[in-house]
Amino acid sequence: MLDVSQLNEAEVHYNLIDPQLKNARWNLADRTQISFEVPVDGYDTSPINDITDFCLYRNNGEILAVIEAKHTYRKSVEKNIEQLAQQHTTTARLKSGEKVSLQDLIALEETLETELSREEFNLTDDNILKAFGVRVGGLVDFLKFVLKLEALPYYDEIVQQAFDAFILEHLYNADQTRFLRIVQTVFMQKRKMEEADLYDAPFSNFGMNAVEKLFTNDDVKEIIELTKRLVA
Repeated sequence: MLDVSQLNEAEVHYNLIDPQLKNARWNLADRTQISFEVPVDGYDTSPINDITDFCLYRNNGEILAVIEAKHTYRKSVEKNIEQLAQQHTTTARLKSGEKVSLQDLIALEETLETELSREEFNLTDDNILKAFGVRVGGLVDFLKFVLKLEALPYYDEIVQQAFDAFILEHLYNADQTRFLRIVQTVFMQKRKMEEADLYDAPFSNFGMNAVEKLFTNDDVKEIIELTKRLVA
Protein backbone atom coordinates (compact mmCIF):
# COMPACT_ATOMS: atom_id res chain seq x y z
CA MET A 1 0.00 0.00 0.00
CA LEU A 2 1.32 3.44 -0.94
CA ASP A 3 2.47 5.52 2.04
CA VAL A 4 1.72 9.10 1.01
CA SER A 5 3.75 10.46 3.91
CA GLN A 6 6.85 9.14 2.16
CA LEU A 7 6.28 10.93 -1.16
CA ASN A 8 8.19 13.96 -2.36
CA GLU A 9 6.56 16.58 -4.60
CA ALA A 10 7.32 14.84 -7.92
CA GLU A 11 6.02 11.53 -6.56
CA VAL A 12 2.82 13.24 -5.37
CA HIS A 13 2.30 14.35 -8.97
CA TYR A 14 2.83 10.88 -10.42
CA ASN A 15 1.17 8.70 -7.79
CA LEU A 16 -1.71 10.81 -6.51
CA ILE A 17 -2.73 13.72 -8.71
CA ASP A 18 -2.19 12.38 -12.24
CA PRO A 19 -4.24 9.19 -11.73
CA GLN A 20 -7.16 11.10 -10.24
CA LEU A 21 -7.21 13.56 -13.13
CA LYS A 22 -7.12 10.71 -15.64
CA ASN A 23 -9.93 8.91 -13.80
CA ALA A 24 -11.95 12.11 -14.01
CA ARG A 25 -11.35 12.05 -17.79
CA TRP A 26 -9.00 15.00 -17.94
CA ASN A 27 -6.56 14.72 -20.84
CA LEU A 28 -3.13 15.54 -19.42
CA ALA A 29 -1.75 16.07 -22.93
CA ASP A 30 -4.42 18.62 -23.89
CA ARG A 31 -3.21 22.10 -22.95
CA THR A 32 -6.69 23.54 -23.53
CA GLN A 33 -7.78 21.42 -20.54
CA ILE A 34 -4.70 21.42 -18.30
CA SER A 35 -1.57 23.54 -17.98
CA PHE A 36 1.38 22.88 -15.70
CA GLU A 37 3.42 25.32 -13.60
CA VAL A 38 1.99 28.51 -15.05
CA PRO A 39 1.21 31.89 -13.41
CA VAL A 40 -2.40 32.31 -12.32
CA ASP A 41 -3.67 35.86 -11.78
CA GLY A 42 -5.26 36.45 -8.42
CA TYR A 43 -4.04 33.16 -7.00
CA ASP A 44 -1.61 33.23 -4.09
CA THR A 45 1.04 30.76 -5.10
CA SER A 46 3.75 31.73 -2.67
CA PRO A 47 6.25 30.52 -1.68
CA ILE A 48 7.20 28.79 -4.94
CA ASN A 49 8.04 31.28 -7.68
CA ASP A 50 4.46 32.58 -8.27
CA ILE A 51 3.35 29.49 -10.18
CA THR A 52 0.75 26.80 -9.69
CA ASP A 53 1.42 23.11 -10.42
CA PHE A 54 -1.84 22.36 -12.30
CA CYS A 55 -4.43 24.67 -13.79
CA LEU A 56 -7.72 23.18 -15.04
CA TYR A 57 -9.76 25.06 -17.68
CA ARG A 58 -13.43 25.15 -18.69
CA ASN A 59 -14.34 24.76 -22.37
CA ASN A 60 -14.48 28.57 -22.72
CA GLY A 61 -10.92 28.92 -21.38
CA GLU A 62 -11.87 30.13 -17.90
CA ILE A 63 -9.95 28.71 -14.95
CA LEU A 64 -11.97 26.00 -13.24
CA ALA A 65 -9.49 25.00 -10.54
CA VAL A 66 -5.85 25.02 -9.49
CA ILE A 67 -3.99 22.15 -7.86
CA GLU A 68 -0.82 22.44 -5.81
CA ALA A 69 1.33 19.35 -5.34
CA LYS A 70 3.19 21.13 -2.57
CA HIS A 71 -0.06 21.42 -0.60
CA THR A 72 -0.59 17.66 -0.90
CA TYR A 73 3.02 17.05 0.06
CA ARG A 74 2.73 19.49 2.96
CA LYS A 75 -0.35 17.74 4.33
CA SER A 76 1.35 14.34 4.14
CA VAL A 77 4.42 15.71 5.96
CA GLU A 78 2.27 17.34 8.64
CA LYS A 79 0.40 14.07 9.14
CA ASN A 80 3.66 12.18 9.55
CA ILE A 81 4.97 14.79 12.02
CA GLU A 82 1.77 14.63 14.06
CA GLN A 83 1.91 10.83 14.22
CA LEU A 84 5.54 10.96 15.27
CA ALA A 85 4.75 13.54 17.95
CA GLN A 86 1.94 11.39 19.35
CA GLN A 87 4.29 8.43 19.66
CA HIS A 88 7.18 10.31 21.29
CA THR A 89 6.93 10.86 25.04
CA THR A 90 8.94 14.09 24.97
CA THR A 91 6.47 15.95 22.75
CA ALA A 92 3.56 14.62 24.75
CA ARG A 93 5.11 15.91 27.97
CA LEU A 94 5.86 19.29 26.41
CA LYS A 95 2.26 19.61 25.22
CA SER A 96 1.03 18.89 28.74
CA GLY A 97 3.34 21.53 30.21
CA GLU A 98 5.77 19.12 31.84
CA LYS A 99 9.49 19.82 32.02
CA VAL A 100 11.83 17.68 29.97
CA SER A 101 15.54 17.08 30.36
CA LEU A 102 18.33 17.88 27.93
CA GLN A 103 18.72 14.16 27.30
CA ASP A 104 15.03 13.98 26.37
CA LEU A 105 15.52 16.77 23.83
CA ILE A 106 18.61 15.14 22.35
CA ALA A 107 16.74 11.84 22.08
CA LEU A 108 13.91 13.66 20.29
CA GLU A 109 16.40 15.17 17.84
CA GLU A 110 17.89 11.73 17.20
CA THR A 111 14.42 10.31 16.50
CA LEU A 112 13.62 13.11 14.08
CA GLU A 113 16.94 12.59 12.31
CA THR A 114 16.19 8.88 11.92
CA GLU A 115 12.56 9.20 10.87
CA LEU A 116 12.55 12.35 8.73
CA SER A 117 15.92 12.23 6.99
CA ARG A 118 15.32 8.98 5.15
CA GLU A 119 15.96 9.22 1.42
CA GLU A 120 12.46 8.06 0.53
CA PHE A 121 10.94 10.80 2.66
CA ASN A 122 13.16 13.45 1.05
CA LEU A 123 12.56 16.13 3.68
CA THR A 124 15.40 18.37 2.53
CA ASP A 125 15.91 22.05 3.35
CA ASP A 126 14.75 22.89 -0.19
CA ASN A 127 11.57 20.80 0.10
CA ILE A 128 10.78 22.34 3.48
CA LEU A 129 11.21 25.79 1.96
CA LYS A 130 9.06 24.96 -1.06
CA ALA A 131 6.24 23.30 0.85
CA PHE A 132 6.22 25.40 4.04
CA GLY A 133 7.92 28.65 3.04
CA VAL A 134 10.40 28.58 5.93
CA ARG A 135 14.03 27.81 6.56
CA VAL A 136 14.69 26.00 9.82
CA GLY A 137 17.84 25.49 11.85
CA GLY A 138 17.18 21.81 12.43
CA LEU A 139 14.51 19.15 12.53
CA VAL A 140 13.54 20.14 16.07
CA ASP A 141 12.86 23.65 14.76
CA PHE A 142 10.73 22.15 11.99
CA LEU A 143 8.76 20.12 14.55
CA LYS A 144 8.28 23.26 16.62
CA PHE A 145 7.00 25.11 13.53
CA VAL A 146 4.57 22.40 12.38
CA LEU A 147 3.11 21.67 15.82
CA LYS A 148 3.32 25.30 17.04
CA LEU A 149 4.96 23.87 20.13
CA GLU A 150 6.30 26.96 21.87
CA ALA A 151 7.61 24.97 24.84
CA LEU A 152 10.07 23.14 22.59
CA PRO A 153 13.48 24.90 22.54
CA TYR A 154 15.06 25.83 19.24
CA TYR A 155 17.84 23.60 17.93
CA ASP A 156 20.62 26.10 18.65
CA GLU A 157 19.38 26.31 22.25
CA ILE A 158 19.57 22.53 22.57
CA VAL A 159 23.14 22.55 21.24
CA GLN A 160 24.03 25.36 23.64
CA GLN A 161 22.60 23.45 26.60
CA ALA A 162 24.41 20.26 25.55
CA PHE A 163 27.80 21.98 25.39
CA ASP A 164 27.14 23.83 28.67
CA ALA A 165 26.38 20.54 30.41
CA PHE A 166 29.38 18.80 28.81
CA ILE A 167 31.79 21.52 29.96
CA LEU A 168 30.33 21.61 33.46
CA GLU A 169 30.41 17.83 33.80
CA HIS A 170 34.12 17.66 32.93
CA LEU A 171 35.18 20.76 34.89
CA TYR A 172 37.27 22.01 31.98
CA ASN A 173 39.61 24.98 32.44
CA ALA A 174 39.35 28.30 30.59
CA ASP A 175 41.48 27.26 27.58
CA GLN A 176 39.60 23.99 27.16
CA THR A 177 36.29 25.81 27.43
CA ARG A 178 37.28 28.35 24.77
CA PHE A 179 38.31 25.49 22.46
CA LEU A 180 34.97 23.75 23.00
CA ARG A 181 33.03 26.94 22.28
CA ILE A 182 34.79 27.03 18.92
CA VAL A 183 33.80 23.40 18.41
CA GLN A 184 30.21 24.42 19.14
CA THR A 185 30.36 27.32 16.66
CA VAL A 186 31.92 25.27 13.87
CA PHE A 187 29.49 22.42 14.48
CA MET A 188 26.51 24.77 14.16
CA GLN A 189 27.91 26.04 10.85
CA LYS A 190 28.78 22.63 9.35
CA ARG A 191 26.28 20.41 11.20
CA LYS A 192 28.98 17.75 11.49
CA MET A 193 32.36 17.29 13.12
CA GLU A 194 35.17 14.82 12.57
CA GLU A 195 38.26 14.38 14.71
CA ALA A 196 40.47 15.55 11.83
CA ASP A 197 38.59 18.88 11.83
CA LEU A 198 40.02 19.65 15.26
CA TYR A 199 43.49 20.08 13.70
CA ASP A 200 42.41 22.62 11.09
CA ALA A 201 41.47 26.30 11.30
CA PRO A 202 40.06 27.83 13.40
CA PHE A 203 41.34 25.29 15.96
CA SER A 204 44.90 25.74 14.73
CA ASN A 205 44.71 29.27 16.14
CA PHE A 206 45.21 27.64 19.54
CA GLY A 207 48.55 26.28 18.32
CA MET A 208 49.73 23.27 16.35
CA ASN A 209 47.98 20.07 17.50
CA ALA A 210 46.37 22.06 20.31
CA VAL A 211 43.62 19.48 20.75
CA GLU A 212 46.22 16.90 21.83
CA LYS A 213 47.64 19.30 24.41
CA LEU A 214 44.29 20.33 25.81
CA PHE A 215 42.41 17.01 25.85
CA THR A 216 43.03 13.33 26.38
CA ASN A 217 42.17 10.78 23.70
CA ASP A 218 39.07 9.83 25.69
CA ASP A 219 38.04 13.50 25.88
CA VAL A 220 38.33 13.86 22.10
CA LYS A 221 36.22 10.74 21.55
CA GLU A 222 33.55 12.17 23.87
CA ILE A 223 33.58 15.52 22.04
CA ILE A 224 33.03 13.85 18.67
CA GLU A 225 30.37 11.58 20.14
CA LEU A 226 28.57 14.64 21.52
CA THR A 227 28.45 16.29 18.09
CA LYS A 228 27.23 13.08 16.46
CA ARG A 229 24.35 12.89 18.92
CA LEU A 230 23.42 16.46 18.10
CA VAL A 231 23.44 16.11 14.32
CA ALA A 232 20.19 17.54 12.90
